[in-house]
Amino acid sequence: MKCQLTSQEKLKDLRHERNLTLVQVAEATGISKSTIGNYESDDFKEQQLTILTELADFYDVSLAYLIGLTDNLKEETTAISELHLDDDTVEILKSQRFNNRLLCEIIKHPSFANLMSDIEIYVDNLAGNWIHNLNRYVSYVRDKIKSRGNLPDDDISMQTLANSLIDDDNYFGDLIENDIKTIAKDIRNEHKKDWDTGDDEQFTDKLFDQMDELIEAYKNNNASIEDIMAQDDFPKNDGMTTLEKAEVTRISNILDMNLTKLSANEVQVLMYLVKKSSKNPIFRQPTNGRRKK
Repeated sequence: MKCQLTSQEKLKDLRHERNLTLVQVAEATGISKSTIGNYESDDFKEQQLTILTELADFYDVSLAYLIGLTDNLKEETTAISELHLDDDTVEILKSQRFNNRLLCEIIKHPSFANLMSDIEIYVDNLAGNWIHNLNRYVSYVRDKIKSRGNLPDDDISMQTLANSLIDDDNYFGDLIENDIKTIAKDIRNEHKKDWDTGDDEQFTDKLFDQMDELIEAYKNNNASIEDIMAQDDFPKNDGMTTLEKAEVTRISNILDMNLTKLSANEVQVLMYLVKKSSKNPIFRQPTNGRRKK
């Protein structure tokens, strides 16, 4: 999860959050559809302040937010003193040692209040005192029953009373762990479509599946990328790895393509298109900005 969003990503998110198309934004603002699309493109850097101002007004956010001066959608005038943060905390937040954007999402999560409440109860040790008193009472009763009945420790009644004792560290540890898991899982699901979020389908699964398909193609004497590369007019320094060749072979099999019908140049074009457009992690490299699937 990125620490900060670019202006392009913010514009794209603002439109998607409102379920608007490029055409709808263009009609509402008078800015051309192509211009709005360019301003949302990661590769487009020539942004004019006047257009950004119009888009900020349309989305009802501050211009400072769009151009990256702040992560607040609105102009924020809240004094630090109103936030009740001490000096060390302010310095930590300003240092950007942590992902403040992720921290904001954690705080905004509905279960964050439960997390803070459980931690506060544990830290204050008020419940801990009650748990200690209860354990002391149960232990006292257990000792009396054991003594009067001359019962061994492995007696089922003795074991039941022993197992009813509560370890407050474990009890609150489980509560806090469940709170954190709920928050973290929801935030991860929310960001599944981010380009820098790992796929549910593991890379190793894709890798070995594709290698198996390539080997199977060889066993069945199917036309493969290697056959084409053996042609005299095919450049020998193509730079393709075995995995890349496996991906091209896999796609050609899905499309029921006979690679022997293609010229060396045509196969090169196919390789280029696969490498450029594939979402497979074999080819996909991080780029500036966040891409949606």
